[in-house]
Amino acid sequence: MDSEQKYECISVKRKNDLEKISSNSCSGLELCRLLNKAFLNPLRKCLVVFDGVWHVIDGLNSLIEEILNSPMNGSVIITSKSPGVVKKLLPKKKSYLYNIELFSRDDSWNLF
Repeated sequence: MDSEQKYECISVKRKNDLEKISSNSCSGLELCRLLNKAFLNPLRKCLVVFDGVWHVIDGLNSLIEEILNSPMNGSVIITSKSPGVVKKLLPKKKSYLYNIELFSRDDSWNLF
């Protein structure tokens, strides 16, 4: 494989799209199409990022399990301000929880 890896990127920005993805029938959604395509090719790797998850959505657990147990050994990143949400969504044996400390006021200004 080339040193340069190519990724297909899709963004799901609305809560109702996330709920459709986590339901049993997500036909027609671009993310599900890409995931199905990735599952069919064991040489591809898959990273799915759920950013800013505020609460557990029914069915999201099974989607995450499917990604993690797929033939291409998919990976999932969940960002949330609630560690409880992340703990409920990720299986203990395959998860790492990173708590990020807040920046000091001075460090925050150094970003700009």
